[in-house]
Amino acid sequence: MAAGVVVALLATGGIVAVALSVHRVTFASVGPTGTVRPVTVPEPAGGGGTRVAPRSGAGDPDRTAADPGSRTASPPPLPGPAEPPLPGVLQVRFTPAARWDGGMVGYFTIANTTAAAVDGWRLVVTVPADLAITASWEAAMSRHGNKVTFTPTSTSSHIGIGETARFGMQASTPHPFKGPITCEINDAPCA
Repeated sequence: MAAGVVVALLATGGIVAVALSVHRVTFASVGPTGTVRPVTVPEPAGGGGTRVAPRSGAGDPDRTAADPGSRTASPPPLPGPAEPPLPGVLQVRFTPAARWDGGMVGYFTIANTTAAAVDGWRLVVTVPADLAITASWEAAMSRHGNKVTFTPTSTSSHIGIGETARFGMQASTPHPFKGPITCEINDAPCA
């Protein structure tokens, strides 16, 4: 969940509170000339808070020695929440379905075990040189040498969380084909 930034101003009795998030509050007093002076805020129990130190500077108590042109210091940027890695991967399985003398049919199944839906995928496999893919369905196919690239059709492009996409191929081959030699899905090794 992304953290939002909430800014609220409350001016009573010469005190201004600026809330930059639910975890950090900076208080400042407003003097009679309109100058803003930070007020030390104790850290909440358990630590994790930020203290604002009183300013000091040569000649003008509202200016700091480190930044002589500044009357108020900006708080450091709040770190965003760390994005956890997505659990799971796209899992690819090949299943031979039928074999006859000189040919075969098989199916690839892509299972989405990630934490987000997938819109579009690209499967690249290496096959033996004597395997000639003659047809594919529910996926478009292109071949360069022993590398075959499959991309989705409009019906197999979207894979929701926990769902699978399945496409088939027909090939001519003198040997049984049990699966690709190498496999990559969206530029990552197949799981």
